Amino acid sequence: MGILRARSVKEQNERYQKILDTADEFFTTTDYEDISLNKIAKKMGLSRPALYSYFNSKEMLFLTLSKQQYLLVKDKLIKDFSTKKMSKKDFCFNLAKLFFDSPTFLKYQALHQTVMESKIGYDEMYKFKKGTKPFFKTLQDLVHFQFPTLTESAVAIFVQQVTVLLPTMYNYAHIPSEQAKVMNELHIFGKNPPAEPVEFFSEFFVKLLS
Repeated sequence: MGILRARSVKEQNERYQKILDTADEFFTTTDYEDISLNKIAKKMGLSRPALYSYFNSKEMLFLTLSKQQYLLVKDKLIKDFSTKKMSKKDFCFNLAKLFFDSPTFLKYQALHQTVMESKIGYDEMYKFKKGTKPFFKTLQDLVHFQFPTLTESAVAIFVQQVTVLLPTMYNYAHIPSEQAKVMNELHIFGKNPPAEPVEFFSEFFVKLLS
């Protein structure tokens, strides 16, 4: 494949989206440490300078994709939780289900710590956090809507606790088969098999709201 050259704003925008789509495929199927801008450029038939003109590091590329996932899930939250009231049990079950129905979002959550500890400086991290703030504000507003008797402090703490749990959800749902087999044989958590992910985390959420 020859080197691709964008000649118009439309082509540049199309290339930008193609970079994101290609990178998303890498991030969701490949170990983070094995990903490089060079590999992404090669996959696309781009020169390294051409790719670097859009993103100067894989961390910046990751954060761009992660921000998109936050905003997509934010829209799902509004759609699913802003029109009808639910019991705490139903709210927590549906919240956990929504997260598990967004596997790319959870995969990116599981990778966050790797990126946060990497090459991202304060300014870029500030931009990222500012760009993802609508997700957290939406979740907080929806908890207020569903449970108006909760204090503002209780809602804020719940959102914080859910945020801490998010990176663990992908890993819980993707325990390697050999590891699961050993855990079951040794009865690591007793004789009952690990709980189904949505049930496990929805019960966790209920306890956090209680």
